[in-house]
Amino acid sequence: MKFLIDHDGQKIHKSVFVNDRCMASSKPSDWESLVEEAALQSFTQKNYSYCVHCFQAYAG
Repeated sequence: MKFLIDHDGQKIHKSVFVNDRCMASSKPSDWESLVEEAALQSFTQKNYSYCVHCFQAYAG
């Protein structure tokens, strides 16, 4: 699964579940794309949080 990192908002998004509510506070063109889930740990240690909109969609 691919993830998108919003550095301005310090959010981690699941790329396939990004929606309009995710983009309310930042521009997706500034986001960084990540492929490996293991790389997310470095961002969570820097107080980045998971986007509730993406992860709620993923949860079903």
